[in-house]
Amino acid sequence: MFVLDIELDADLQKAANSDDLNDTVNYVEIYQKAKEIIEGPRAALLEHLAAQIGDFALQDERVVAARVRIKKPHVAVGGVLNYLGVEIERKR
Repeated sequence: MFVLDIELDADLQKAANSDDLNDTVNYVEIYQKAKEIIEGPRAALLEHLAAQIGDFALQDERVVAARVRIKKPHVAVGGVLNYLGVEIERKR
């Protein structure tokens, strides 16, 4: 199980003015791709998964930066903690 946070920096002024879904980032598409990556072929590193998600988000020309945090709770490391995780940021 993973906990995933995705933050996108984008110019959404056009969508704010038009109230048209075609003028904004397709969050459903990004969610579905992130789900596909997380549930897809096993990766050795959380960094690899986070980078794939960030790179996909940047395919939308409105997105200028993507921050992806992946947390993995219940890790066997012999210490008291809530999770281990990574955060990456991709920019244009």
